[in-house]
Formats: sequence, structure tokens, C-alpha cells
Amino acid sequence: MTNQTGKPPAEVGVISAASIGIGGMVGAGIFAVLGLAAATTKGAVPVAFVIGGVIALVTARCYAKLSVAYPDRGGTVAYLDRAFGATAFTGILNVLLVLSYIVMVGFYASAFGRFGASFLGGDVDYGRFAMSEWVDPLTLVAGAMVVFLNYEGFEMIANVASDVPEEKRAQVMPRAFYGSILIVIALYVLISVVAAGTLSPSALVDAGEFAL
Repeated sequence: MTNQTGKPPAEVGVISAASIGIGGMVGAGIFAVLGLAAATTKGAVPVAFVIGGVIALVTARCYAKLSVAYPDRGGTVAYLDRAFGATAFTGILNVLLVLSYIVMVGFYASAFGRFGASFLGGDVDYGRFAMSEWVDPLTLVAGAMVVFLNYEGFEMIANVASDVPEEKRAQVMPRAFYGSILIVIALYVLISVVAAGTLSPSALVDAGEFAL
């Protein structure tokens, strides 16, 4: 197969595929959700980001297997069609998927629109993350569900599965999925520690998209 220049298309490797996932996950959502997550989980906000990331890793395992077995640029849409057939039911699910992306884009756009180029100085107070400052487990999980929104986007990696050489696909796709999520977990935990360790949960909520 060649492209319009007559040259074989460049192969998609682990770094390229993982970069797509990281780009899909790291966006304005962290600005919009951070204050709400801190208000919900208080001193356990870094833990909430870890829990959300673990849920993303579990979901990514499914995507990794599907992308190897059924490489298709349609990604999630193609998997739904394969699972349930091209029916009205899958059509509705695919429309809902598109609508969820529209909501996410609107959510991100709102956060970017209100975000200013402000920098926050100060020392991190690690005492705020003591277990005595944590909320109950049920509330922590509820906060993690809010945080999970920030991990949506890794599924975009599945769209390039067909561009990965078949003989390398079984190694590249899982590494790209898991690697991108692990990098983003580390990034989000670091962000939450700095933000929540500098401002109180109420201050983070008041700051809104300006918290970072």
C-alpha cells in the first residue's frame, strides 16, 4: 500500500499510538473537573485520580484486545457493529457515542473559554492528604467517577490499529493503551497534589477553571 506520494505510509508504533491516547485524555477537562473532584473527595483527591485511572486501565484492556482482533479505523463504532450487528440498536448507541463526544467537546470548550493565563505560587501542604482528611469510601468512588471523564480519549488509539503492522499489533496496541493511561495517571496525580496541596477544596471550587 502506498500514499499519494507513492511512498509506503509510515508505520504507527507504540510512541505514536500512545501519543494519540495522551492527546485524547489530557485536555481542558482537568481544569473543569479538578475543583469538583477536590470538593467531593477532599484530601483523597489524588487517590480519586488513581482510581479513575485504574478503571480506565481495565477498560483499556478490552480495547487493546478488540483493536488487535478487529483493527478498524471506526474504533468503538466498529466494535458495536461487530457485537450487535448493523441494527437500529447499534445505530442508537453510535449516535449516543457521538453525542457524548459533543458534550465532552462542549465541556472542554467551556473550560478553555474561562481559563486564564494565571500562575499560582505557594508551598504544598501535604498534611491536607492525611487519611483523616479523606471522605468515606463511597464518596471517594463517586468522586473517582467524576474524575474518569478526564481519562476518556484513550479509546482513540483503537482507530489507528489498522495502521500498525499486523505482526506487531499484538505488542504495540496493549503497550500504547496501558502506557498512555499510566503516564496520564502520573500527570493527574501530580497536578492534583500541587493544586489541592496549595488551595483548600472550597478555594479550588471558587477558583473554578482558574485553579491551576
